[in-house]
Amino acid sequence: MLRFSNCEYLKTIWLQPRKTISELLESDKRVYILFVLLAGIGLRLDQSSNNNLADQTSMGYVLISALLFGPIIGLIAWFFYSGLTHLVVRWFGGSGTWRETRLVFAWSTIPMIAKLLLWIPLLLFFGSDLFTAVTPTIDSGIGPFSLFMLFGLLELILSIWFFVILSQGLSEVHGFSAWKGFWSVIFLPLALVVLIVLAVILIS
Repeated sequence: MLRFSNCEYLKTIWLQPRKTISELLESDKRVYILFVLLAGIGLRLDQSSNNNLADQTSMGYVLISALLFGPIIGLIAWFFYSGLTHLVVRWFGGSGTWRETRLVFAWSTIPMIAKLLLWIPLLLFFGSDLFTAVTPTIDSGIGPFSLFMLFGLLELILSIWFFVILSQGLSEVHGFSAWKGFWSVIFLPLALVVLIVLAVILIS
């Protein structure tokens, strides 16, 4: 079987996720723990942005909290979501182990780490606007606004690619089709949306 170097794994996971995951299953490369930690920093920055955290505290705290708490958030999210997803894929007839599911989740975060790299130019261009309700820099003209929207589009593409790699990886380790891998990924959030809608209907 084709053997990839560490750098080749990082490239092939984008377009050959099944082959790459298959190769990784035969190795013991625990470097994927680093991916989870880095992805957690991105998650923390996203949380801070969505909650307009800089309206309540300083930019320094926003960035330091991302570096300090982000890796912890990444680890917790990794164990929690990989565990729930593993239960779903086993229910769908998957044959892989939780270790394999965790490995797939970890390597699927490569696009999320790419999203983390986007924060560097975002912070340079827009600064605290990214974490406040009022955004004077972004709203200062068509140029800054268009640039901000371009970054948003890139982030959306990377988020979609995360789900593509995850679906393909799960299908590889659990021995079913890519479509079943896709449904196993979206089953939990879809079920949550349905429950929320039903709750709203019953309450109203």
